[in-house]
Amino acid sequence: MNVYSSPGLQTPEEIICQEWGVTTADIYRRTRQREIVDARYVVYKYLREIRGVSFLKIGKRYGFDHSTVIWGIK
Repeated sequence: MNVYSSPGLQTPEEIICQEWGVTTADIYRRTRQREIVDARYVVYKYLREIRGVSFLKIGKRYGFDHSTVIWGIK
């Protein structure tokens, strides 16, 4: 079954994590493991550019500073 075949059953966060091969719990961890960091930054970019969520709210949700979110999106 393709992750895109049942729209609405998975959150965008879950879809991104599945495509990058990490768990949703991984993106909340403080780690510098490249796969996890890249997936986290894709989630940041989605939330900021598609959903219009502020840097501060994204940072609070994932337990990071807003400047980390800004850097990740760049």
